[in-house]
Amino acid sequence: MLTVFRMYGNAMNAILHTVLSFSFDVKIMDTYGWQVNGTFDGLMGLLQRKEVEIAASALFMRHDRMKVLDFAAEAFYLRTAIMFRQPTLSSMSNIFVMPFSNPVWVCCGLLCIITVGTFGLQVFSTTKRNIEKEMTNAKWMDIVTFVLGAICQQGAYMTPTSISARITMFIISLASLFLFTSYSANIVALLQTPSNAIKTITDLVNSPIKLGLQDVIYNRVYLKESTDTETRHFYLQKVAPFGEKVFHNVSVGMQGVRQGMYAFQVDRVQGYKEISDTYTEREKCGLKEIELFPLAPLTVATGKHSGLREMFAQRVRWQREVGIFNRLARVWLPQKPVCENRVSGFVSVGIMDFYPALLVLQYGIVASIMVFFAELLYFYRSRILKLVLFHNELPKKKTSKKTKAPAKAKTTIAWVD
Repeated sequence: MLTVFRMYGNAMNAILHTVLSFSFDVKIMDTYGWQVNGTFDGLMGLLQRKEVEIAASALFMRHDRMKVLDFAAEAFYLRTAIMFRQPTLSSMSNIFVMPFSNPVWVCCGLLCIITVGTFGLQVFSTTKRNIEKEMTNAKWMDIVTFVLGAICQQGAYMTPTSISARITMFIISLASLFLFTSYSANIVALLQTPSNAIKTITDLVNSPIKLGLQDVIYNRVYLKESTDTETRHFYLQKVAPFGEKVFHNVSVGMQGVRQGMYAFQVDRVQGYKEISDTYTEREKCGLKEIELFPLAPLTVATGKHSGLREMFAQRVRWQREVGIFNRLARVWLPQKPVCENRVSGFVSVGIMDFYPALLVLQYGIVASIMVFFAELLYFYRSRILKLVLFHNELPKKKTSKKTKAPAKAKTTIAWVD
């Protein structure tokens, strides 16, 4: 089992040795033991064959084990959890629409429409009166492009002559500056904010996060034996299709969690120790835990019908009641790391963070190419129409009548002897 729980158990056994005044004849086994073909191997096999009186290491309380041994008293609890860093908002949603609420976006759209209408009327009315000198050939699409350029902080290639039109452009440029500043500040904050989208096992199954499991026997056994609907769905979707590839040791699994978009099911004690040893302060702040399945308590076990069962049960319960177990937990079990500084460090922007902007660029390029070919078709429409009509009017074949050749005239020749 875990090294830290062995130390925990050794401290408990040392107190039992002092209180009950007994000596140890220790046998060391490689495994705790699981049932194979009706018999147990490992430590469980020794208890089943009555080769030992008590298990120095606490065991999981299971129904199949109750047939061959007696559980004296609960020693401590092993808690596991799926640890992961909450994915960024950009990986779960489009952050480019999040800085403003829906009413603000509606107001921005109305602002564009009103500005286009006002600016267009000003330009066209001043052009008719020969006041406008710069934008005399402007059309409505030119007005829309002009206003969008001002809102997007791109400026304009022309300056209207009339004072009213200049005031309109100054006001829209000033309003866009305030909106642009607020939008940019919110984008920077959202890029550094983890999402809160994953709260349950079902959310984790439906997310793009990859999964790993600590390579211990109880993970393999309990996942296959679980009858919980959510746990079974988790096992069938995230574990079974990948086989042995999902099982890793603690250091490899927690390193994957550190890099992000990876979840690792691990004993909390070992996970906390790895986090405390390797993670930075900022990396500790985005961690999330979800319990996959509850484990049975680790219990002091004796041989079946052993006379020592009640004696050990009383002394183990006494250690719990007087607070010895709490003290041992504080000494040997690492505590959950605390996030002390959320704003330290630097966050780089990845591809997923501005992926919606790339989509906009992609759709824009495709749309421009389609419009380009449509314009070509419209420009050469007369030539295309002539070519189509020319190919449809195929020349008719002329049919000629066959004339018979004139008959040769017969000449009568007379011979004179």
